[in-house]
Amino acid sequence: MKTTNVFKSQKGKEDILKYYDFMVNQCSFSYERININTRYGNTHIIASGDKNNPLIILLHGSGMNSVMWIKDMEKYSKNYRVYAVDILGEPGRSAENQLPLKGDFYALWLKDVFNSLSIEKASLIGISLGAWLSVKFAVSYPENLDKLVLISPSGIGPQKASFLIKALFYKIFGEKGMDRLCYKVNGNS
Repeated sequence: MKTTNVFKSQKGKEDILKYYDFMVNQCSFSYERININTRYGNTHIIASGDKNNPLIILLHGSGMNSVMWIKDMEKYSKNYRVYAVDILGEPGRSAENQLPLKGDFYALWLKDVFNSLSIEKASLIGISLGAWLSVKFAVSYPENLDKLVLISPSGIGPQKASFLIKALFYKIFGEKGMDRLCYKVNGNS
């Protein structure tokens, strides 16, 4: 399995992780930071809420990390036990290696997270890549899923060459061309 690292430079990594820690330390609610080992590497999690409450797992999008969920966690943790999980290979505190999108790698990784946290069943909320991952997990492990919330799950997967050619054609015409493309795709402006 070929993997790639997310950070392009050591300085970039340091800056992102410094900001990550700054944002987490600004939380006005109680939380804990958990590190667990999975078959694909270390996974970092920000957790909050009563451990006896129903469970929610938050999965961020590509190019992001769990800090994006901080404001949501504050609200959700009043009624739920919330786990914001840094996805492997994204610019957070989990292992830096990106897993291949093809195959069951991400579903197996998330199953490892469930097992390490002794979670039998939880609701998943995912945005973009996190939504895609939530669907992969739901298909592979429906018995572990309570509810599924998908935010902008599109865009993960191979695109048809014919669409890419059309998109490039409309891009030539600037904003008006892109508006026309959006109309063709969505049926509205």
